[in-house]
Amino acid sequence: MILLIYRVVRWASLIAGLFVGAAAYGADRLPLYALAVSPNAKFIATGGKAGAINIREAKTGKTAFSLSVGKAVYALAFSPDGETLAAGCDDRHVHLFAVGRSGLAAGNALECRGDVLSVAFAPSGSLLAAGVEGSGNIHLFDIRKAKLIATLWEPANLISSLAFTPDGKTLASTGTDFRMWDVRPEVLAKTASDRLDLTVAELRVNEKTATKWQAIDGSEPAAGIAISSDGKRVAGVSGIGGPNTGGKNLRIWDVTSGQRITTILSKGMTTVAFSHDGQHVITASDTGLMSVWNPKTSELEKQWPAHSKAVRGIVVIPDSNQLATVGEDGALKVWDWATGRLTFGE
Repeated sequence: MILLIYRVVRWASLIAGLFVGAAAYGADRLPLYALAVSPNAKFIATGGKAGAINIREAKTGKTAFSLSVGKAVYALAFSPDGETLAAGCDDRHVHLFAVGRSGLAAGNALECRGDVLSVAFAPSGSLLAAGVEGSGNIHLFDIRKAKLIATLWEPANLISSLAFTPDGKTLASTGTDFRMWDVRPEVLAKTASDRLDLTVAELRVNEKTATKWQAIDGSEPAAGIAISSDGKRVAGVSGIGGPNTGGKNLRIWDVTSGQRITTILSKGMTTVAFSHDGQHVITASDTGLMSVWNPKTSELEKQWPAHSKAVRGIVVIPDSNQLATVGEDGALKVWDWATGRLTFGE
């Protein structure tokens, strides 16, 4: 049912785009779904429906280089050393690119069991997680060998968001619920397989082996997830996830115990991030609004209109009050989230 609703909304959006695409956005104004900031805070990468990856200077917004990949880009992530960019696309692959001074160089394409809605690098840089549509699979790849090493699974039709804890031992995911996985090498060894065609029985064994805890909070599927920089808290927003829809609940849990710390109600939340100091939680909505919350008091401290359409990606720029956002209006914008002031944007 989740997948059916997701696909109806997604295809309705795509069909509408055929009629309004060039007229409403221009050739370079198609919806943006993916966003990543390099670890050194020098570059911002964006991708979306147009099938291109654009790299901009984080301080000025000036385009450094662009690359057409020929397929919709749903997720982006820089490796911890900033030398590799992973792109999750609608061709059932994660595409890897070497980041050089003059541009992106295409590397390996890692096959997945469905279109890739989320990607995340472990802090070590050698492990990459990819969440896919259609199966509830999370594929784990050894980047050095460009090889699938394990597949985790939950009874979901899509994995829309992924995040590693700072120590790399735990992976958070969103699907039919919010879930924390044990991804230490000794645990992954018990789930190891380079096959994409694992049976349900095999996947259930992997699920039981690697699940640390799961948070089942009502019937709403999960949309977005984020982990605080100290690795102690995980925040998630409800909703179907991916490049469509939004939910009404923001929840924060203790990473280790899974105990819920707080629940905040809002409207149409699509994605979530912690501020760099962990003192605030920032959410975006399907109406284009940005909201800054105090997780200790559950109070809304600031809210402002950021995009004319749904916001699909938010990333806090390391060690700053700067926040990058992308949306279905095709715009990239950078904000001072503490004041809501626009630093630059289209």
